[in-house]
Amino acid sequence: VLLAAWSAMGDVTATISRQELPEYVECVSKALTLARDKVRRANKASHEYLIPALCLPKGLAPIVQIFLQGVLSAESADAREDATKGLTLAVSSTTSAALKAHIIAITGPLIRVVGDKHPSAVKSAILESLGVLINKGGIALKPFVPQLQTTFVKCLSDVQISVRMKAATAIGLLMALQTRVDALVNDLISTVESDETEAGICESTYKAIAGVFAYGGKNIAAPNVTRAVDAAYAALASSSSGERACASLALSRAFLWCPTEERTAVLERLNAGDGRAAEHREGVADALCQISRANGQVIMNDHASITLNALVRAASDERPPSRAAAARGLGALAAISATTSGGASPYLSKLMPVLSKLLRDAVIEVRYAATRAFRVIIHAAGPSEMSIHFESFMNVLAECAVADKSSEVRHQAERAVYRAFNLQNGMDEALEHLRA
Repeated sequence: VLLAAWSAMGDVTATISRQELPEYVECVSKALTLARDKVRRANKASHEYLIPALCLPKGLAPIVQIFLQGVLSAESADAREDATKGLTLAVSSTTSAALKAHIIAITGPLIRVVGDKHPSAVKSAILESLGVLINKGGIALKPFVPQLQTTFVKCLSDVQISVRMKAATAIGLLMALQTRVDALVNDLISTVESDETEAGICESTYKAIAGVFAYGGKNIAAPNVTRAVDAAYAALASSSSGERACASLALSRAFLWCPTEERTAVLERLNAGDGRAAEHREGVADALCQISRANGQVIMNDHASITLNALVRAASDERPPSRAAAARGLGALAAISATTSGGASPYLSKLMPVLSKLLRDAVIEVRYAATRAFRVIIHAAGPSEMSIHFESFMNVLAECAVADKSSEVRHQAERAVYRAFNLQNGMDEALEHLRA
């Protein structure tokens, strides 16, 4: 039935002239959205929602030209953006095997059109679509790698930040298909090292550097790893919050590919906090957080003491973003330790009071980060494992769950308490602890 229905769909769309195809973008996009919603409801645990008809051999054939013609020839910028988003939805709803037959037909036109003069929203949508194609198409996109790399690097200098950031994300994804990475990394690092590069361009370039290391770090030579680390470290003192954030991300990704001695040296520099300006301290705290989240096991194996000390110091900083970053970083490392050692972890007894203090912070962002950290730690350790630490945090966490002014903080706290008392299995354990 499915095959017959989709074949009939192909027969219908084949009768529509190319000039009229863009008129059907909205109708087909709504149908795809409804189909994905149905799949999502049937598979709530899944992280990928595949529409059965699109997973048939050449499953995109009946509808792909509707979207492509919308991208290429729709009359308004809004219509082109909608067509691109519909194409992205269709590609993300099929399998790699079913997509393979359409790779050339989709990728070539998108590369050509992204170089044309379009509003930023259209360019951003096209870059996002190309990113999804790279994820789904995999090795089938290998012939397009040089063109895609050139296109993405050019978009890193676009005047609109949305375009630059989409391009930065796409460059990282592309590195999974590229083995010769050093030349690109060298150019990207030279861009951020130049005093003439604007902060906005540096921001997107650091994000691109982070993506290159995340997906292609094993192919980067040691001198470029060191250059990336040094450049990102220097940018932590930038007056631009966006540049600091992306530099922190780049530093965390390059950190993994440093030798142990160099990683230790980086952490010592981050831990030397005397005399830094407030914005610099924010950058350092965010870098410590990102390093902890991206390289948690490496940190706990080789650099636990120095990293935890730096994060604990950041947790008492006068700037809320520093305290929030510290909470996220401490939560990530405590969860790694709890996964290995459960409630008996030697670090939990020292970190729980620090995070508990952040639950009473005056700033919502900090309280949210702290409640989220507790939720992650409790999940990693297992509910029964955390009972020996309840005295240090449970009263404050329960208070957040009941009385915090922020609904988001309350939600995180509620889920943490629910997991801590093992309430999914009934009230017995909770009542036992309450009596005690």
